[in-house]
Order: sequence, then structure tokens, then C-alpha cells
Amino acid sequence: MQRPFYPEGATAHVYMLHPPGGVVAGDALHVDMRVDEGAAGLVTTPGATKFYRSEGLTARLQQRLAASGHLEWFPQENIFFNDSHVALETQVHIDSAATLAFWEINCFGRLAGKQPFVKGDIATKLTLYKNNHLILHDRFVVNSGQALQRTTGLRGHSVSAILLLTPLPTESVEPTIALLDGKAGFSVTCIDNVLIVRYIGDSAEQAKEGFTMLWSHHRMALSKRDACVPRIWAT
Repeated sequence: MQRPFYPEGATAHVYMLHPPGGVVAGDALHVDMRVDEGAAGLVTTPGATKFYRSEGLTARLQQRLAASGHLEWFPQENIFFNDSHVALETQVHIDSAATLAFWEINCFGRLAGKQPFVKGDIATKLTLYKNNHLILHDRFVVNSGQALQRTTGLRGHSVSAILLLTPLPTESVEPTIALLDGKAGFSVTCIDNVLIVRYIGDSAEQAKEGFTMLWSHHRMALSKRDACVPRIWAT
């Protein structure tokens, strides 16, 4: 973890660094983070997390986030290289006093390098608990490039992303849809005061731009603060 920055006063902006810049077969990484009551933290990464090709071993990343304060979790995208084997699990635990802004952006293959995801095994799991009650369980399994083509997969696309903002009421759905103004690939719903925005498309940048816009709009309602975009995103 890099030394925190405080560009907006009390909210700590924290950059989580992984010096090699990638995760190789057999790696097992664990992230455990908590934001206590009265505290506020925005966590991001300086670049994408790359999961490299494997000859059989699985790379594992387990993340456990807990908050009684204001937690904003905005890592850059995960890039799954062709023929990678990855298990990615994220648990988020919040209580009644917490606010949460969270995203996860997953890219299958590298379109820029003309290296699509043709084979490999990817299993992602995201669970959200509030006061120890399960609110959201989101699981996605890919065991070949063909799985991405299916209607129950990504329908031929290569990027899947999710944004969670809570607590927000059901009435926040319509203005959120209006803000997106017909942008392709986005869908919006609200369950148990959790605003859920999904993106399916072919551009991590489009996902981040849309999510950043929505977070910026709703941040005042969530934490009584104007949006302050991490400066590292501009580098």
C-alpha cells in the first residue's frame, strides 16, 4: 500500500501496488481491508491487474472488504490472458452505518493485442453482506472462449463489469438511467437499497467512464462529498 494521499481532506486516497504488475499461475494473493466507523477511504490501483497464461496451475486472488465507514473500492480492470486459470473471490461486509461505492471490471483476452480469450478457466465470485445478511451473490464461470459467446455468457463481448452504490433508494434508478442517456451496454437495477449497474461490452474504458460519471453524481447522496477523481487515473 502506498502512503495515503488526502486531496479532499479527511478521505484517504490509497493506491494498492503490485510491483510485478501481473499474477502468474500458482500465485495466491489475499487482500484484507477494513474502514472503521467515521473513517473514509478511496482505494484504487495504478494500472490493470494482469492474469497471465498458465500451463495448468490456478492463480487465486481473495479479497475481503469490510466497512462501518465510507468505502470506495475502484481498482483498475482485471485482464485475463488467453489460457489463464483464475479464481477471483471478493467478499464485502458492510453494516448499517456504512456507505459503499464498489466496482469490478473484468476483461477476457486482449483486444488491443488481437489476442482474444479462446481457452482457459475463469471463476469469479462477488458476495455482499449487510449486517451479516447476504444481499448479493454474483458468480460467473468461463471454461472456454465459447462460453463468452453464449446468451448466458457475454453474448460475444469481452468485458463484464459491475458497479455497486449503497445506500440508495429505488427512486435512484430512473435518474441513473437518464444519466446514461442510452449508452450501450449498461443496465440498472436496485435491490435492498443497493444500486446495481452492469456493463457488458468491449471496452474497459467505456465501463470506467460510465461508472465514474454515476459515482460522481451519487457521491453527495452517499457520503456528503463532491467527487474527487484519483489523480493517478490521469497518468
